[in-house]
Amino acid sequence: MVRGIFVGTGLAAALAGAVASGVMFGDERKNHLAPDASLAAGMEEGCIESNVQLVEGMARRCLTSAQYEALRDQPVIGGDGQAVELNLASDDSDRDAGAVRTCAEYDARVQDGWYAMTGADMRREEYFKRACVSLSLLARATPARSSNFDGGHANAADIRS
Repeated sequence: MVRGIFVGTGLAAALAGAVASGVMFGDERKNHLAPDASLAAGMEEGCIESNVQLVEGMARRCLTSAQYEALRDQPVIGGDGQAVELNLASDDSDRDAGAVRTCAEYDARVQDGWYAMTGADMRREEYFKRACVSLSLLARATPARSSNFDGGHANAADIRS
């Protein structure tokens, strides 16, 4: 009896989640995934505006994927707006500890097995994780193929509903 209630509750929660997140079934999904003409027009432009400064030289403006990729070579900034330098260490005793300042340097070192060794460096590393992951996602972002909003843009009524 109790197991049946939990299974029923789980099924109801999954169905409610599917409805709330806009999951579509069958023919409705096929028809909805056809690109909207206004969305297709915006696909050529391909710029994304970001109002968060993650690295030096990043300002609030519309940037393309290539421009976001180029920002990965700029120094990462901390909460005070100053460049952050992160000391990384390696398990290989032949390598000396090294400092990184950009996402490109950080990603290359981490991929080779380098890591932040001290507590202070682990805290500084969070600035790099935030900036580098965000820039990577912005550089790979593509326009939506479909939209639930008329013309591909939300208006004030859509946001309030």
